[in-house]
Amino acid sequence: MQEGNIRLFEEAYAHKPKVERWILTAALGSIALHFVFMVYLLLKGGFSTLFIVAYLLSAVVLVVVMVSYWLEKRPHNRKHLTLTGQGVRYRSNFLEKEQEFDWNEVDTVQLGSSNVTFILKNDERHNVSMEVIRDEEALQHAIDQIRSQARHNGIEVI
Repeated sequence: MQEGNIRLFEEAYAHKPKVERWILTAALGSIALHFVFMVYLLLKGGFSTLFIVAYLLSAVVLVVVMVSYWLEKRPHNRKHLTLTGQGVRYRSNFLEKEQEFDWNEVDTVQLGSSNVTFILKNDERHNVSMEVIRDEEALQHAIDQIRSQARHNGIEVI
């Protein structure tokens, strides 16, 4: 059975070009603002409080671009639910410790409309919310994937 990864972070199933277009516009705006500041320094010959505040605010765009690039290269730091042939890994909150357990530890899988609960044989419960998946087709595909993996491993699905 192949590995399945269900993304559980905001805009995970949104159109990526919208985000890329926004980041590109912000980066171009930041470059233009820095150019204006350079011209201002050449003409005025000194710093002002307004200049420093505006310059520092424009640095926020650089931070946003760097963080989005970092997250793009390390999607495993985001919220996710990964189903493998051996078991389940999930992270329910951003940058929190990842939880992991094997399929042979799972007793029952409860599927809700917007969450899945893995009940282990030691009565430990692992609840994973899938509320961020707004697309009904993507949500149904994720539920089908969970159901298929559970049945493949001989686990009761409720």
